[in-house]
Amino acid sequence: MFDSLSPEWATCKLAAIRRAILTGQMQTYEQCLDVGGQTVYEEVRIAAISSDEAMVWVRDITERKEVENQMQQALDESLGLNAICTIWRRAIGGGVPRATVTHCKSHVSG
Repeated sequence: MFDSLSPEWATCKLAAIRRAILTGQMQTYEQCLDVGGQTVYEEVRIAAISSDEAMVWVRDITERKEVENQMQQALDESLGLNAICTIWRRAIGGGVPRATVTHCKSHVSG
């Protein structure tokens, strides 16, 4: 692990593995990495499988984070609710809404 990650990330991951083993509770965190000049967001889940072993799942959440960032930017620029919903619908493949959106509610869970 220390060969492929920076010392800071390896130390963080090792601490989470230890917490998972000691507490028996799944540990979850997100990390942002630079891979070949591109920003990649990952969700990491760690679960103990014995008293000295843990399983680590890593899921690419870059697309979700990009959508969240676009939505936040739309809010910050006061584009309004309709623009936010349009960005969301395009991101999830729904295309552009045919009617004006009067209410849009979404829950993003990590």
